[in-house]
Amino acid sequence: MQMEDLDAHWHALSDEVITQMKEWRMQHPRATFQEIETALDERLARLRVRLLEDAALVSRAADLTTATEEERPGCPECGTRMELRGHPTRELLTNHDQTIELKRRDAVCPQGHGGIFPLDEELQLLPGRLTPALAESLVHLGTWMPFGRAVKELHYFHRVHLTEATVRRETETAGAADVTVQTDQVEHRERTTPTPPAGPPLQRMSVDGACIRLVHGEWAEVKTLAIGDVQPPVTDAQTGESVVPSTNLSYFSRLADAETFGRRALVETQRRGTETAKQVCAVSDGAEWEPGFVDLHRRDAVRILDFRHAGGYVVAAGDAVWGDGSDASKTWWEKRLHELKQGSPDLVLAQLRELRRRT
Repeated sequence: MQMEDLDAHWHALSDEVITQMKEWRMQHPRATFQEIETALDERLARLRVRLLEDAALVSRAADLTTATEEERPGCPECGTRMELRGHPTRELLTNHDQTIELKRRDAVCPQGHGGIFPLDEELQLLPGRLTPALAESLVHLGTWMPFGRAVKELHYFHRVHLTEATVRRETETAGAADVTVQTDQVEHRERTTPTPPAGPPLQRMSVDGACIRLVHGEWAEVKTLAIGDVQPPVTDAQTGESVVPSTNLSYFSRLADAETFGRRALVETQRRGTETAKQVCAVSDGAEWEPGFVDLHRRDAVRILDFRHAGGYVVAAGDAVWGDGSDASKTWWEKRLHELKQGSPDLVLAQLRELRRRT
């Protein structure tokens, strides 16, 4: 179909939908608003597919039969002009379980380097049978909730029937592609050392690890970096305590050793301007690998050990000297924890050093 033919064709299609909707309404005079809406959406879904098909195929890339040799695409491997082969049809799934059929030319390299579909390249279609918009919705839900629930939500919002295995496969494929892109970005930054963007006046970054169980029963640690812009303190309405909020939060996670994680996270710290922020505070739980991460990305960051873990170390010191769970230990560490939270952390550190010296 040519571009000039679309007006008449699309007018005919829309008139058909209007007529169908009018007939349906006459047959259902007491229909509820929701029933009317559902009936209209079903008919518009079929119209939408026809419009998508026509709009996609009104392109020179769909059929290069009349193209000159210079107009035919070159092989991505060797540059040789590719030869036209057939008209295979590709089917894509979209909303309301509607199937879009794209009959287009494919081209092959005469030197044996494989083939391409020029129209697919032009439309930037993804591998698989989903339209880009549906695939994006699937991956968004698949990274947000369990795959089984994502199947239900996709059906609710898009009226498509997909299996849990499909949602898992598409989400993991997209995740792997994102990891590849980010890894390439890190390697590019390491080669070119570009100027980082300007960071905020005060930035917070925190790193932590969480152990997860893999499919074969093994355990591994997933490390996560969180970055936020620190805002002025506010008073919590319920507790009355002063709270320092962070906004513009972003996260970066990897299943990797500490060294690899630190290097890969460069893509996020560079994007957020950690290197150029006026001041950075680093919150952690005291794990041994975390100071090295902070040194790599912002050596002069103010180190903050969160209170729960700091208190755990104080309690462990008391138990080590006076006995696990003893009254003497409890009396000793209760005073130090109060001082740590309400008084001087430096005093607590001095008392810990003295305790170590004496024992």
